[in-house]
Order: sequence, then structure tokens, then C-alpha cells
Amino acid sequence: MLNPMNTKRKSKLTIQQGVSLIESLVALVVLAFGVMGLLGLQLRTMVNNQNSNHMATAARLADGLFETIKANPNATQSLNANFNVNDPLNAAQWGWLANYANAWGNLPAVATDCTTGFCTAAAKATWDLNRWKQTVRQNLPNGEGVIQVSPDNPRQMIVIIGWRSNEQAGVASPAAFDIPNVNEPAACGTTHTCYFAYGQP
Repeated sequence: MLNPMNTKRKSKLTIQQGVSLIESLVALVVLAFGVMGLLGLQLRTMVNNQNSNHMATAARLADGLFETIKANPNATQSLNANFNVNDPLNAAQWGWLANYANAWGNLPAVATDCTTGFCTAAAKATWDLNRWKQTVRQNLPNGEGVIQVSPDNPRQMIVIIGWRSNEQAGVASPAAFDIPNVNEPAACGTTHTCYFAYGQP
């Protein structure tokens, strides 16, 4: 014969076990959302760190190019016939900087190895450009560079270094990056993150 008291106790125990299971499932769902949020934050931090590293690399590459230009023979007063210490903005004095002007996607061909033989100022500029652009491509993802002479200051160089970010979505028009007196490549508004630097020897 069944005891009514035992039946009531079993029924209450079954209900309590069901409630505990639901509470556990809710806790697991909340924990899962928390873990997903932490993973998203971690990924965002990694992307930001990567972008910061690329920006720092671009800054070092630009500074390195400016220092290389200063080592060109025409940068010294004794070897530059047009050098005029009283007129530092004399266009003739800095006309040789045009040898360093270089377009996006262009790797200048080298005819003389300046590490083993004598190079003229123009040949040294070509050698410097070739090595620098290869360094940019090796150190940045899809790295590329542009070098221009400022139209307002014959002594000022403008360097643009671009790289492809993992999450680069681009914008509709590169006009968003329009900078006066700078012919920025269209890639800076569509496919690449760009770093702009100004310097003079």
C-alpha cells in the first residue's frame, strides 16, 4: 500500500530538481555571453596594438628615409655647387631632391651598387629609393610609399607610407584624406591606412 506522504515528498523533490537545472542553464548562458564579450574585447585590443605597431614602423621608416637623404652628396655644402648658406630656400640649391620623388607602386631600377662602388648623387638617390621601398614592403602588410617635394618649399619632402589593415573597409572617396599640396594616392582612401610625414635635409 502506497504512503500518501512519500508520494508528496517525491513530487516536491522532482520539482526542485527541475528548477535547479533551469537555474544552471541560465547561469551557463550568462557566462557564455560574458566570455564572448571578453573575447571580443581581446580581439579589439590585438587589432589596436597591431595598428599601433604598424604606425610606429611607418614613422621609423619615414625618419630613416629623411636621414638617408641627408647623407646624399648634394646635401653637403662642399659638394653642392648651388649651396647658398644665406638662402636656404634657394630652388637651385635643393633641386636635387627631385631625384627622390617616387610614385605609389613604383620600385626604381638600380644600375649601380652603392655599397661596393662610387655613386653620383643621382645614382645614390635611386639606390636609396630602391632599398627603402623594399624595406617598406617587407615590414608592412602590402606596404607601399610615395615621396614628393613640397611645391611651396623646395627643401621640404613629403612622405606617405601606406599598409593594408586587417579590417580596412575603405571609404567612398579619397577626398576624405585631401591634404593641401599633397597628391595622396587613392589607395589611402580605399584600401590602405596611411601615415604622412614631412621632413627636410
